[in-house]
Amino acid sequence: MIDTTTAAGADTEFMETVSYNLPVDLIDLVRDLAEARVAQARKEQRQAKRRGERGPEARKSASAVVREALEAYRGRIEAELRELQA
Repeated sequence: MIDTTTAAGADTEFMETVSYNLPVDLIDLVRDLAEARVAQARKEQRQAKRRGERGPEARKSASAVVREALEAYRGRIEAELRELQA
């Protein structure tokens, strides 16, 4: 595992690269969602270009999918941790 802690863009939030063992079907699902998102963003870019506008950034990010999923469950994770530490 390579541990790289970097600033996330202009944000003050720091991120770290970690390695977890996950089921292959779950990894494929996350990858498929990331690919579908980039395909949609590219479609929107083409439509925006025809209108003379800029579309959304088209960047495939499976990490973003995982971050969003974990963030959605942050409250549950924190609650369980508090319960276990009590």
